[in-house]
Amino acid sequence: MAGATKEEKEQEAANKEKVKKIKRLMNEVSKYLQNEIKTTEGKTKESSIKYFSGAALVDTLMCSSWNDPNEDLHLETREDAVEFCTGLLSNEFFIALKQKSKKKKGDTGNL
Repeated sequence: MAGATKEEKEQEAANKEKVKKIKRLMNEVSKYLQNEIKTTEGKTKESSIKYFSGAALVDTLMCSSWNDPNEDLHLETREDAVEFCTGLLSNEFFIALKQKSKKKKGDTGNL
């Protein structure tokens, strides 16, 4: 940063450290969730996968020690947990898959 003041440099360093801490916390939480959530096995065209529901993700997070007030990540409400899980998705700790609806036998799709 050309011409940046000392305060700006300190603020930038503090922001970088905060981002590192959040990424570290997200990594720790995602590993915990991967080990704790009951998964179901399935297949895609390319490979076998393990999947779980978003409700199970939020429930597991709400029942974890991260719901305690003295933790770095304190989740007071389900909305807080959903927001954190959305962050996990946007940072690609998990991948959201859309389930195809299966056609019923004899269903032609016509109304």
